[in-house]
Amino acid sequence: MDDPIIEDLEAKLRGASVEIGKSERRVMERVKKRLHISRNLRRDCEGATTLGQRLADRVAAFGGSWTFIIVFLSMLVAWIVLNTVLLTRIGKPF
Repeated sequence: MDDPIIEDLEAKLRGASVEIGKSERRVMERVKKRLHISRNLRRDCEGATTLGQRLADRVAAFGGSWTFIIVFLSMLVAWIVLNTVLLTRIGKPF
């Protein structure tokens, strides 16, 4: 049983003054069969990345994580407290 919406869309495309190309026909056939139209680019590109690119991806993933943010804020607060204590007791900031 075909979907009337898809049939209507196909009829409109065929009735348009623009020629339907090979790729448009392929998309319509895949939509009719309810198949995926796009490829999985992540899987396609995984083998093509260099060591530096994979390392950069991991650094970026960690740098944007909550773990990094909490660790960085904790170190910043510790630095501020250490400087404040040293400044008030010794008179020299670290």
